[in-house]
Amino acid sequence: MCKTQTEQYIFELHLTKSKRNCLRPLVKQYNEGKPLGERLRSSHIKLAEYLLVLYYNRLKSAQGIGRRVLVPRQPLPTLRTSNGALAQEMGVSKRTIINLRQRLEEAGLIAYAAWHGTNSSYELDINPMILHLQTKQVNDNQNSLFFCVDVKTLRHIETGNLLQDTNKLINKSGAASPTGVDNQPFTVIKDVEKSLKPWKEAEKPVEKAATEAAQDNQGTGYETTENPTIARGRELSPPSCAAPPRREPAESLPIDLDDAVGHLDLPDRNEVERIGRSVWAYAHATLYGDKWLSNSVKWEAQVAITEYLAWWVKPGGYAKAKLILLRRVDMARKWLDRDPALRKQKLGELDNIRPTRWLPLPNRYFDMRNEHGFHVTQQWYNASQAAIAEAKRKEAITKAVNQYEKSLLPGAEYGPDQAYHVLTQALRKKYGTDIIREFQERIAQLQAA
Repeated sequence: MCKTQTEQYIFELHLTKSKRNCLRPLVKQYNEGKPLGERLRSSHIKLAEYLLVLYYNRLKSAQGIGRRVLVPRQPLPTLRTSNGALAQEMGVSKRTIINLRQRLEEAGLIAYAAWHGTNSSYELDINPMILHLQTKQVNDNQNSLFFCVDVKTLRHIETGNLLQDTNKLINKSGAASPTGVDNQPFTVIKDVEKSLKPWKEAEKPVEKAATEAAQDNQGTGYETTENPTIARGRELSPPSCAAPPRREPAESLPIDLDDAVGHLDLPDRNEVERIGRSVWAYAHATLYGDKWLSNSVKWEAQVAITEYLAWWVKPGGYAKAKLILLRRVDMARKWLDRDPALRKQKLGELDNIRPTRWLPLPNRYFDMRNEHGFHVTQQWYNASQAAIAEAKRKEAITKAVNQYEKSLLPGAEYGPDQAYHVLTQALRKKYGTDIIREFQERIAQLQAA
């Protein structure tokens, strides 16, 4: 039976110990006896260490409130990233990232879980042997709880020797073994090593299943392959108590930014978080500059704005959405400044009067679930844009009528018929056919006069 989150320990990835005690020994073991051109070099190690940083955030997000917990002997969550995001972070080309990643695959440090095309993001399985997983109760490495043939198989290396050496390192560190399975992962792997088929042959029978699994989970971002066993053809399934992938905003405000933007790709996540910080800084100074706010309220307000950008703005439109949000913040400020009570106070008609217009706390005001909060400013913005469009439309009609009137004068470059044809074409192309009727009515009024 799967335990609940309160009964199950939350595993934490210790980055320093992972790099020093897990990754480096495995790299050294892999490089022994290999030519210089086939070894893991500093660039490979740098990529592996950056993947550990990404996976630290991935585990933190995967074990958040309302989500699944890590269950021993079950697959670890996958890491979703892309060649473009990795290349931008490391300052190299996509081709370099592909070459570095292929060497890490050959060394068995990472493996593909799902591939969505050359220009799309993909999921990676991180070998638990390079992870230092600990809990608040136990600081020793608990990664041996996730050693399993069904979860990871190392390709193109002598897995038996490598696992035995890793077992020695774990025993030296004093890591506790689960009851009844002491050293079992290593003996199980050694017994079945010879019967394992090549990786590509194991993927062919389940190609259709992997495609169906990807389609069923489409649109859920980091949660698309929460169960990597499907893409690998294994028959394991997530624990029955695991939370399903979230396909729509939660019923309440997320507890942190990871929960708010966890369904987005890594580049979009970074951009949304950056714009969310910028918009909140402007809103704080514009609407709440003279108010005292607690740090928790400020943080929740930033999360609320970021969540709105993550769920209701299409990727690629974040910059435009930022300008619209700033404009809506200005409109909220004008609404406050137009308080009748404040106007009377400025005119000297009343003294010490309390404002009749005010805004709730920002964490409540910017929550997109509050229909009476910042959501109202969207209607104001739409009405403002419609008024601007109508003003431009009337201005265009007036200019067209003036040009037509000039064609009626003696010695005009164009006659009335030619001017009418040119002007109606220009108006129709920019504003549609409805504007032609108003243009004709204005011309009729001009002729009647």
